[in-house]
Amino acid sequence: MGNLDKSSRIVALTLFSLLVLGGCGGGNGNGGGGTPPPPPGPTLSSIVPSSAVAGASGLTVQANGTNFATSSTVQWNGSSLQTMFVSSTQLTALIPANDLAATGSAQVSISNHLAGVGNSGNLTFTIAAPLVESTWVRALNYIPKDIAWDAIHGKLLASMGSGDPTNPNTLLVIDPISGKVETTVPAGNNPNLLSISSDSSYLWVGQDGDSTVQRYTLPNLQKDITIPLPLDQIGKAQQAVSLEAARSNPHTVAVDAGHWGDSPPGWNIFVYDDSVQRQAAISLLGAAPLKIDWLQWGKDDSTIYGTQYTTIDSPGGVVSMNVSSSGVSLLPGDGGFPAGTVMYSYFSPATGLMYSSTLVADPLQLANVGEYNLLGDVWQCVPDAAIGRYYCLVEPQLYGPGAELWIFDLAKFNLLERVDLSGVVTGSFGRLIRWGRAGLALISVNGVYTGSGGLFLIDGAAINPNVSPDTPAGTATTVYPLMLGLEPESAQVGSSDVTVSVTGQNFTPDSVGCWSCNYLQLRTIPTTYVSPTQLQVTVPAATLQSAGPLLISIYDPVRNSFATNSLTFTVLPGSNSSTKLAAMNLDGLATASDKTASVLYVGTGGLDRAYPSHIVSVDPTTATVKTSVQVSPFPYILSISAQDQFLYVGFEEASLETQLALPELSPALTWPLSNPAFQNDLSFGDQFYAGDL
Repeated sequence: MGNLDKSSRIVALTLFSLLVLGGCGGGNGNGGGGTPPPPPGPTLSSIVPSSAVAGASGLTVQANGTNFATSSTVQWNGSSLQTMFVSSTQLTALIPANDLAATGSAQVSISNHLAGVGNSGNLTFTIAAPLVESTWVRALNYIPKDIAWDAIHGKLLASMGSGDPTNPNTLLVIDPISGKVETTVPAGNNPNLLSISSDSSYLWVGQDGDSTVQRYTLPNLQKDITIPLPLDQIGKAQQAVSLEAARSNPHTVAVDAGHWGDSPPGWNIFVYDDSVQRQAAISLLGAAPLKIDWLQWGKDDSTIYGTQYTTIDSPGGVVSMNVSSSGVSLLPGDGGFPAGTVMYSYFSPATGLMYSSTLVADPLQLANVGEYNLLGDVWQCVPDAAIGRYYCLVEPQLYGPGAELWIFDLAKFNLLERVDLSGVVTGSFGRLIRWGRAGLALISVNGVYTGSGGLFLIDGAAINPNVSPDTPAGTATTVYPLMLGLEPESAQVGSSDVTVSVTGQNFTPDSVGCWSCNYLQLRTIPTTYVSPTQLQVTVPAATLQSAGPLLISIYDPVRNSFATNSLTFTVLPGSNSSTKLAAMNLDGLATASDKTASVLYVGTGGLDRAYPSHIVSVDPTTATVKTSVQVSPFPYILSISAQDQFLYVGFEEASLETQLALPELSPALTWPLSNPAFQNDLSFGDQFYAGDL
């Protein structure tokens, strides 16, 4: 204490004396220098949170209890976690990601071992399988003639026709989150088609009973300008049978005027700036078989594409139109692809392609470049280039009446999801549109529906798995399992039972494996549910007694349905066989042999999970893929040129041919298979498909 002044030394000595005296025996002591009792041990009452999903990142948990000390640690299956002392009743600890990697459980306790006492009792921390994101559907009590999504203001807009029993001749502003109508606005006589300007400042409405196009301001829906549609060439009043706001200029709109009762209905095409018609227009009357039923602007305001129904005098197709300050005129065009019987087509500026029902066309190349493989009657489809998905409402032929939503990869054409809507959605349908983060909206055009309405809102992970749903409300739908891989993919003939890991998506605890199975012969095999993305199935020795393929699928007894696809498990010949066989799960459509590079080239179909619609090069000595390149859908004809310099590819679902440079599979050329003799003749069409190479 040499550095302390006198007063400090007195205080220090006094405190020291008090501490010494306080430690001496007294009336309540043990007397005779006995050992004091140990402090009470820790107790653990709760862990918050008490569970996590397998695969989660590192997680901080809060341990609650009593008698915690600064030296206390949270124990995970007996090992100490990084722990922070908060108080005698609370600790926090970090569970590292590697302890949360797999499903299971862990025992959590508190150790006060540095304080000379033992551990608390254990509580269980659960590591659950990742939850299958749900998709919901709601039925609203409205049957619009058309709908549009105002993304800027976050509202659905609906037109209610003159025959609507509750809201005739009105426009509705609907909050899709609550499902409630926020505003009802009178809208002339029989409002129908809707189109929103590029900046969401205007709503254009085709008012059929008035033979006008009416513009309203957004978001308040104040009546703005009126465009009277001219009489047709025989003096008959016309309606807007297609109505599309320009891609860039919010004051410009294109109108296909005609008569809904005609087939096809479109007769005349006009472009308006506000209410002023540009001078040049297109008249289709008497131009059969050239008919245009609905319009889509191209990448900018200089081009319009017109598409048409398949009719008795036309196979349908794409027509290109030039737009200038003087008006609209036809460009040399042809039947780029048959448009089918679906009302709406969509041009995507992001991809430069036109989408109509299952078909995709390149309007510049004048070629059908792909087709989505749907089994059943297709009601409506809509693309979303921003997230690369294509949505189609389907009535599957194999599964009876009802609706399913089939979702494809927009660019690769392979099926991603099948959503069963049959418990809620029935009938035939009109417009299908995207809304919100993860929503679809569709109309029941004939009023045949279950639930309480004819406007259906679908929302959830099947629409967009990358974001949270807009609202988890409504009836939960069923998403069908999809198989992605088997490990192992093969076994030798005569093997004992083989356990196979099946990877995929949307598995449930009810899922059960089966081989070469169908409704008439359901041969199930022992199955263990691991997670929504993994099952373990046992291929019994009895099925491994002869070489050949075994088709493995997944059956769901609750839904009485099978997975969307199957995968092949191969029983290989015995090791003493003179023929060596290796198995690869490729959806192969065609092969070609490159002797120079000692590889095989395989064209794969759209159902291949790893390489949908690809050309892959395979090393036949190791049965491994060396390189791959995506091509148009279903490359089903391959031919190698002299000196193994090029691979030529013909497609089942694209009117194209592709040349690839070997052995790198570098894309060299792609060209349409068209016949100039039939250009501009939509009654015949000029699209061809490779029959042989």
